[in-house]
Amino acid sequence: MLKSLLSFALLLVVLSTAAQTVADTAKKSIPGADDIYVAVEQLPEFPGGTQEFMRFIAHNIRYPARARENTITGRVFGTFVVEPNGSLSDVKITKGIGYGCDEEVVRVIRLSPKWKPGIQNGRPVRVQYNVPVTFNLEVNGVPIPPQKKERIKLPVTDTLVQYYKYPDQLVHKKEYADYMVFVYPPDPSRLYPFKQFYVDGKPKLYGMLREEDGELFLQGQCVEYYPQGGKMSTVNYNNEGKKNGSEYLFYPNGKLNSEKQHDPKYSREQFITCNDSVGNKLASNGNGKWVIYNSSFDTVIQSGPIKKGVPHGEWTTWKNDSTQIISTMDKGVVKEERIYFKVESKFLSVDELPMYRGSYKALNAYVRKNLKDPRKDKSFGINNIVLVAVTVKPDGTFLNVEVAKPLSIGCNEEAVRVIRSTEPWVPNANLQNPLKIFFPVYFGDAYGRSNGFNYPPSLSVD
Repeated sequence: MLKSLLSFALLLVVLSTAAQTVADTAKKSIPGADDIYVAVEQLPEFPGGTQEFMRFIAHNIRYPARARENTITGRVFGTFVVEPNGSLSDVKITKGIGYGCDEEVVRVIRLSPKWKPGIQNGRPVRVQYNVPVTFNLEVNGVPIPPQKKERIKLPVTDTLVQYYKYPDQLVHKKEYADYMVFVYPPDPSRLYPFKQFYVDGKPKLYGMLREEDGELFLQGQCVEYYPQGGKMSTVNYNNEGKKNGSEYLFYPNGKLNSEKQHDPKYSREQFITCNDSVGNKLASNGNGKWVIYNSSFDTVIQSGPIKKGVPHGEWTTWKNDSTQIISTMDKGVVKEERIYFKVESKFLSVDELPMYRGSYKALNAYVRKNLKDPRKDKSFGINNIVLVAVTVKPDGTFLNVEVAKPLSIGCNEEAVRVIRSTEPWVPNANLQNPLKIFFPVYFGDAYGRSNGFNYPPSLSVD
């Protein structure tokens, strides 16, 4: 079977930005009290530059299981704002491929450390930045090409009926489809009414389409439904295909989950109302607690307080069942992030794990000082990392140190050597069992980026 032959690899290609270094367009910005520039004299920069940003994404991103199982490939286009203090805000997807890939790109971007801010007229300013991330799969080392979308020929007088598999693969028989699309002849305003139905005939989505230069855009009100028939969401789109005004999200039981307000002119969204599943108010008028669920509404993936319509205070993001990220938000901007791991039913910070001198920073400093790069030629690729697995006992001594993901002969052995030389670590007497911790040991390159840990450890390979 195909899935048994798949070897999965994530390839990150070109990273681009909406900001442009052009002196004659330096005044091009989105006006307002908090200007968001799209052209500046000096672009914002990830620590170490664009190549380091690629490496950061490559190391942290995970191919979602649903996407792998359905051989979903393609590009996800993300956007965010680099604030004057270098933090990132307003992270969102402008065009996605579904199956968890869109959410994964958002998650990884939000893990980013502070950037060097964009500069305009000698001062740091807010700059909008765009990044495409490509998800590729391989079979025996050969990439699977993205599935080509057949261009829709919109109807003039007759109704167009098409069949699709998730997320948007066109098939030619109903028995192969997950849902059906009906596109009707245009109304006097040249908008095409269209409806999507699940294969059992229940409504999936109702809306209007606009065609421009061969591209299709949603316009006007769009209503989406759950498979069992209840309303999932309602939102309006402007004539540029951007969300505009109120967006309502509903629980599967029909109760209102949340209301947001979208301002497409400034690429902003305001958090207004959030309720629990029985209708109790969690947040109102932009203040209170906000809870975000996964698509099936059976798991909370993010929650935290909002103030005046934006996240403010400590937010919790569940990366998975065993890892959570605590983000300190200030008026929608991430100020600090801390990672916690679930170990023996308790969540512990990195420094609460058995650790060299009780400090991850101390371990990183030791590795930076003592790691020797055996390579004569430095690689300019996005993978200069040996993933080392350390099985450490509660008393701080090692059971094993091994390579979980290799880089090259010489580097693998060197990464293990330098980690072994740090034994023993400061123990954690409250733990009962040995713990396996994965450390991404980075080898520097010809750009001058140094050895060490550029990314946090984890308790799993994925």
